[in-house]
Amino acid sequence: MAIVALILCCFIFFPLAPIVGIGLAIAVLIRSRRGRNHGTKKAITGIAIGTSGLALIVGLVSSAWWFTTGANIERDSIGAVTSNGTALVTELQIGDCYIDPGRGGVKGALGIVDVVPCAQEHHWEIYQLAPIPGTSWPGYSEIEDRTYASCRAAFIRLTADSNDGLSLSTYSFAPTEYEWNAGDHYATCIAGNVFPSTGSISD
Repeated sequence: MAIVALILCCFIFFPLAPIVGIGLAIAVLIRSRRGRNHGTKKAITGIAIGTSGLALIVGLVSSAWWFTTGANIERDSIGAVTSNGTALVTELQIGDCYIDPGRGGVKGALGIVDVVPCAQEHHWEIYQLAPIPGTSWPGYSEIEDRTYASCRAAFIRLTADSNDGLSLSTYSFAPTEYEWNAGDHYATCIAGNVFPSTGSISD
């Protein structure tokens, strides 16, 4: 069974094959815990190849979408969104509003959102692209902590003179190690609610 799992995991451009292969490989590992060690190395290799292959497919699909239909939003002379469109959430600008992608969808998993002018009903808004302190890559745990701190400070400043902070939820995106090393040292700070609203937070 381990050999079958390994072979299936190698067919990365047939997504169902590595999924089945990973399942079989996991079954082999479970059996190995019961004293049957035959095929353990093949199973581990299959899981590594299968998961890497699936990640590659997701990346290729995301890139293909981005280069063919991504970032198709229009802006006016000051940069405000004037038409509905789609974009990667990490590519949005301060003041951009978008609709909640929901859970379980492919678009949401890839960070793709439906962008609308803030005058239309929406759920979330980019309220700040906050600079993250530091020059060298600090590691994923530390970058998450710094992102949270930077966005939290920006949110407190934004809502200091109003009660908006009591009704809004916030979350943020940190740059990846690749993005950081390429010069992106900014946290994408997002606020809003699961219930749709109109207008901008900054109004």
